[in-house]
Amino acid sequence: EAYQRFMHPVPLEGGVIAGVAAIGRVANGSVAALFRRNRTDINVRAAYTNMAFDAVFSIASLIAGLLILLTGKTWLDPAISIGIGFGLLYAAFGILRQAVNIFLEGVPVGVSIDEAQAVILKSSNIKSVSNIYAWAISSNEYVLSCTVTPKVKEYKKLKGMTDSLKRELQEIGFAKVIIEVT
Repeated sequence: EAYQRFMHPVPLEGGVIAGVAAIGRVANGSVAALFRRNRTDINVRAAYTNMAFDAVFSIASLIAGLLILLTGKTWLDPAISIGIGFGLLYAAFGILRQAVNIFLEGVPVGVSIDEAQAVILKSSNIKSVSNIYAWAISSNEYVLSCTVTPKVKEYKKLKGMTDSLKRELQEIGFAKVIIEVT
């Protein structure tokens, strides 16, 4: 659309553009402020990013509207539109990367398999740990699965050991922990 407006300029009302942009800045900025606190959830982060970028781009549109009003240069409108498009693509890329990681059940960003392994091996009842896998089932819910070889074979001690390990692994960020004992 911006390309079409470059090729076939139309008369624009800079005052109207500036007025709508000023209203958009206040509305989008207010909504973005509501989402600002919980940006770990991918849905909230996407909404926040959308509103925050809309607020920033409203400022750019306000400036473009004022410049069109003062100079009559209508090419500023499509130029700002192209800049907004690139800005949104940049912001969307980060969210898309996180979404793809969730869909492909990749290791969550910020989760350390080495840290999980250290927590497991810290237990005096564990000989070894293998087959450690971590994946995201949502933007803030992670799963860890592993196989442990215990030093003890008594059921009561094994049950206590696995329950303790699950709690410790949940404390470092895993919502669900699956421990197979060999």
